Amino acid sequence: MPRLTRVWVWPDRGAPHKRWDDAPENDAFLRTSRRVSEAFRVALEREGVRAEGRDIELDLDPEPAGDEIVVHPDVRPSNRGAETASVLLPRGFHLLEEPLRAFYVADVLELAARAIGEHRGWDTAGLGRAMDVVRAADYAYTWVGEWHDGLGGLRTRLEVDLPDDGLGRARLTVASVAGEVLARSEPFVVGSSRSAFRTLDRSVRWTDEGTIALRAKRVRVEVEVATGRVRDLRGARAPLAPATPVPDGALPRIRVEDVDAITFTIGGGPLERVPKRYLRALEELVGHLVTDPDWVAWWRATGAAEVHLTYDFDTRQTRPDLEIGDGLLSATVLRERSEIARGEDGERMALDDVSAVLALVRLTTGVGEHPPLRHPAR
Repeated sequence: MPRLTRVWVWPDRGAPHKRWDDAPENDAFLRTSRRVSEAFRVALEREGVRAEGRDIELDLDPEPAGDEIVVHPDVRPSNRGAETASVLLPRGFHLLEEPLRAFYVADVLELAARAIGEHRGWDTAGLGRAMDVVRAADYAYTWVGEWHDGLGGLRTRLEVDLPDDGLGRARLTVASVAGEVLARSEPFVVGSSRSAFRTLDRSVRWTDEGTIALRAKRVRVEVEVATGRVRDLRGARAPLAPATPVPDGALPRIRVEDVDAITFTIGGGPLERVPKRYLRALEELVGHLVTDPDWVAWWRATGAAEVHLTYDFDTRQTRPDLEIGDGLLSATVLRERSEIARGEDGERMALDDVSAVLALVRLTTGVGEHPPLRHPAR
């Protein structure tokens, strides 16, 4: 059986001078998660936790809400071979002090992995031991490369610390072959993951006895050996400053939702000649219905183990359609394409179509009121 290699939050990188997510709460969680996730990765490798999938990917809800952190493990089959979970953050999470953010990130990573692992039948004891190592090191992560032989009897090594803003700070150490450290460079901003650090390390080149160059996708620097001065050839802008913390704010609790084997399938067509404005709104709405934890709980209350949400535009009638049986709930938007083309408001038409399907589900199954239906972006 493969071994679990990492538990991480998507996306695992972003531009230094921009938010990684529009929501400041998510942006802070993503950035803090980089050092915690990479340190957890190293500890997991030592534990050798056996698992069907090598990765567990966490996705953040786009709209933080409430006053607690909600973790929803997803045990649906995945074509990518990775396990997934969704996380809803409370409003104001980004205003927590840095150590508290790291504390919560570590708990979320471990709890999500443990819930999925227990459902899959893994031996999850190693997860706790691995995260204990991370906590004991105060969530710090440092990556150290190999020595590179250079000119004039010198050699150099790349060292990277990954702080709370999720952006590695690299330094080059220059030493003699005998091991005497002669100089250390100024820190410079690099990537956000071990793979990025390794790529950068492979680019280290001595251009002459006094200069070392590093070239990667987002890094082009030269280091002056004698002074340690760093010259940034790309003229990169300064990293975005983090939010000001509010240490007296209320601390959220973490709630892990039960793992239920409800699965979703979405899609439909044909898509030719369907106005993009309508289609984009419809896909956004349906996507939210199967990823938001409150909506997943609502679908679960229907008693279905499998939900198909589809749309059919090759039809002469416009109405919702529903079929239920053997644990399968299949709901379909039937909409004639020519009517969409005449529609003046694609977002409103998509909202009406999805609302009609949901009303039919409620009427047929007797399930209670559904969560608020988020209006699609215009």
